[in-house]
Amino acid sequence: MKNIAISSRIIRVVYQFALPAITIIFLLIVSQNMKRPLFLASFGWDLFARIWIILGYCSLYIRLSDLEKYMFRVYRIMKDHSNEDNLPWNRRNIFLGSLLGVVSIPFTWWIIQFFLPKFSEASWLLALATGVILSIPMMIWRSKLVL
Repeated sequence: MKNIAISSRIIRVVYQFALPAITIIFLLIVSQNMKRPLFLASFGWDLFARIWIILGYCSLYIRLSDLEKYMFRVYRIMKDHSNEDNLPWNRRNIFLGSLLGVVSIPFTWWIIQFFLPKFSEASWLLALATGVILSIPMMIWRSKLVL
């Protein structure tokens, strides 16, 4: 089985710029122009909730774009880069990545249902895609970015 190498630059651009930009556009601009009930029946609370959701998702995307530094500092994972083809699976990151993806699915589904009701027909598909987008960076080897 041949490993699929992914460019580090593409990962950084997608997770640091594209995904946060999409989140900001949809929750600040598109959601504002939709006819829907306001969160807690107040424009201020609605805007406050959307901004906090944006900050949460954007900070998560940015942190996932450079997980190598975070993993070494927090989890103390030591890798020998000279023999990366024979490294064992990092079960902790696979579990945490899967958990992050699974937990994010219902939360993302609720956000789409409430703040973006025009996309409610595809909300489960979008929530599942977000779960995959959030879980994959934690499960791949970061030095070569190989699945």
